[in-house]
Amino acid sequence: MDLDNFEPTARIIVIGIGGAGNNAVNRMIDEDMGNSVEFFVMNTDKQALSTSKAPNRIAIVTRPFTFEGKTRIANSVSGLSELKNAVDSIIIVSNDKLLMASGNAPMSRAFSESDRVLAQSVKTVTDIILLPAQINLDFADVK
Repeated sequence: MDLDNFEPTARIIVIGIGGAGNNAVNRMIDEDMGNSVEFFVMNTDKQALSTSKAPNRIAIVTRPFTFEGKTRIANSVSGLSELKNAVDSIIIVSNDKLLMASGNAPMSRAFSESDRVLAQSVKTVTDIILLPAQINLDFADVK
């Protein structure tokens, strides 16, 4: 196998939604995953989008905390259902569970830790799919 001329066959796109998702994508971009991953961010807040390092920006759906109310939750569920129809896989991180897992840690530290875990998870999945190995895997194997 000629590894110098290896071209990945999978197209991997990471989409960060909302403030936490945008921050996670920024951290992933900082981790320098190379050209193997395309990054998109989505946010209803134009000012928040302006701070993103992702080249692809879209105002669309947020995943609110439970305390933000039933209407916002219903809207996010509807938006995520539409998104699921257009992608092979979707990973949703619950902000409520993130807060519970962080205990008494400040929110900023809890979100930072979540961003780190997400960045490492995406890097691991992309490496498994894209890097040549003795036994090559594709998205269906990882799914």
